[in-house]
Amino acid sequence: MKLKHKFLLFVIIINLIFLGLSLQLLAISVWYFLLAECLIIISILISITIYRQFVQPLNLISAGVESIKDKDFTMQFVPVGQYELDNLITVYNSMIDKLREERVQQQEQHYFLQKLIDSSGSGIIILNLDETVFSLNPAAAILLKTQLSDIKDKPLSSLENSLAAAVINLKDKESIIISLPQHHSCRISKGAFIDRGFYRYFIQIEELTREILQAERKANEKVIRMISHEINNSIGAVNSILQSFHGTLENNDAKMADTLEIAIRRNKHLIKFMSNFARVFRLAEPNKELTDLNRLLQSIQPLIAGSTAKSINWHWHLSKPPVMAEIDVNQFEQVIVNILKNAVEAIESSGNISIYTQTLPYACLKIINDGIPLSPDVEKNIFSPFFSSKENGQGIGLTLSQEILKNHQFDFALSNNSRGEVEFVIRF
Repeated sequence: MKLKHKFLLFVIIINLIFLGLSLQLLAISVWYFLLAECLIIISILISITIYRQFVQPLNLISAGVESIKDKDFTMQFVPVGQYELDNLITVYNSMIDKLREERVQQQEQHYFLQKLIDSSGSGIIILNLDETVFSLNPAAAILLKTQLSDIKDKPLSSLENSLAAAVINLKDKESIIISLPQHHSCRISKGAFIDRGFYRYFIQIEELTREILQAERKANEKVIRMISHEINNSIGAVNSILQSFHGTLENNDAKMADTLEIAIRRNKHLIKFMSNFARVFRLAEPNKELTDLNRLLQSIQPLIAGSTAKSINWHWHLSKPPVMAEIDVNQFEQVIVNILKNAVEAIESSGNISIYTQTLPYACLKIINDGIPLSPDVEKNIFSPFFSSKENGQGIGLTLSQEILKNHQFDFALSNNSRGEVEFVIRF
């Protein structure tokens, strides 16, 4: 029973008792009876007044409780001129103002934190109390090659890749650096925060590939520049001597002249060889312009197709509308040439090369061949400078392509797909 109902019941019982006692006065004197009735009426009026004053704060408290339950912190009460009630209203309004300010502040902080997490270049995974996935930002989704909808409330062990395996075995406050296929490296660290009195874990994944490649690039550039300088100086002098000697030969020294020509030609090839290495590290900044990628692919493919005697079936799957990308056309042509040339070389005598472009859900280019799959060692080191799986390869083509794509800030990968085909993917 509510307090106000108890009060009403008490008042009714008291006044009924007074009414019963007043009936006894009727036998003594009518005037005493009328006086007693007047007193009962006055008591009822006073009780009603007190009830209203008593119930009003209760109604106020009840309305305030309901607004708090509904998380409505905008409702406030106006003072009514009663000291006790006005004090209660003042306290309530002050409390509501404080709750509203704290709620707005928490919402703003939560929104800012969420935007910060989503825009972070580092992958961030937040776990539930049972260490299933609560959320992950776009960078983590790309690194783990999944979407939040596919892994939410599931353990990380449900993902089958080397990065997820490393994350699973990570301990609290531990940080490790792991190497991934295709010359990628990541730093993974695990931390904890308190949520409603319980510890929850989060995992941060920082891709170190760019920093490591920049360090390697500087080191390689210094070495190549030094070697190139020494070779060019030496070979230039040697060629000058050989050409001078060649000019002094008599007509009957044809064999010696041929030998000198071969030596001079080999020296020039060596200079060109070193120039190709140096070119990888002297790429100009891309001069980007909006380009129809479909048309660019169709203009390059005939050059590659016409330069091989292999029986290759070309399959086109180009998007409509075409993919429009901001690229340096000259540099990107070199990338496409390298990719198509490698695809042709992966096919032994006959096979298929498929070229895909798409605009949704993101702009993307895929070049797939059904030639010899990449071995685990090749797939891991394919973009390492000067690494080549070919017998006479220099390891320049893919290194150059990697530099161009990174300068364009495009995401890319070269790997075997689920059908055992070799797939080169570029995301714009």
